[in-house]
Amino acid sequence: DQAGEIAQSRNLLWIAAGRKVRGIPADAARPGGDANAAQIELSANGLLVDRDNTLWILTHEDGIERVSNPDSLRGKPALTSSVLQHFTQEQGLTDDRVTYAFEDREGNIWISTRGGLDRFRPGNLVPGPFPYGSGGQDLALVAAKDGSIWAGNLGQPLMRFQGNGVSFFGENRDITCAFRDTDGSLWFGGDSLLLHDVKGKIQKVALPHEIDPRLRWGVQSIVRGLDGGLRISVTENGVFRLQD
Repeated sequence: DQAGEIAQSRNLLWIAAGRKVRGIPADAARPGGDANAAQIELSANGLLVDRDNTLWILTHEDGIERVSNPDSLRGKPALTSSVLQHFTQEQGLTDDRVTYAFEDREGNIWISTRGGLDRFRPGNLVPGPFPYGSGGQDLALVAAKDGSIWAGNLGQPLMRFQGNGVSFFGENRDITCAFRDTDGSLWFGGDSLLLHDVKGKIQKVALPHEIDPRLRWGVQSIVRGLDGGLRISVTENGVFRLQD
């Protein structure tokens, strides 16, 4: 199966591929090459590991699955719904079609769906407004160090939500993922595109030469690994480690 979204827990690199979510040990030579990998039988279009080391699995049309302490699943290759906490519209989501998630500096989990924006607090799910554009509603969201929320979308400029207003930056782009790095800088990935925002200056970053330019590709997910390397998941190509 082709690799899709990726996320790093304390001891496992989680990869969504096909109808499976796999947790690969950090010392594995390659995805799929370790017999002690964890595996959840579920089709996912987004992954998030929060500061409490909880794994959030976003689905196309069946809400959210949450796994506490996902590292404990290592060596269990056929896990199903018995380890999952399920959240749908019945529990308060604005829509079961979930597109993106991120954690802010207060520990809130923000969830973008086809119906709006939701916020998870301890014991609470709070819907909140966010501007949608005509290009689509698949928001990629990330919190900056100053507490503002950045968003990318299909066919729109980058957006920053701060206070009561929204600012727009640059030209229209097809952005599908966003990531806040350990140094506080922001990364955005999308259709044939990888951007790095350092102190308000947005720069285009060259992709690994192994990517075939003849294929239609896009950056699906960005994460900083335990070895300090930045990893990106690219459609039709796989997972790559960028050289700093």
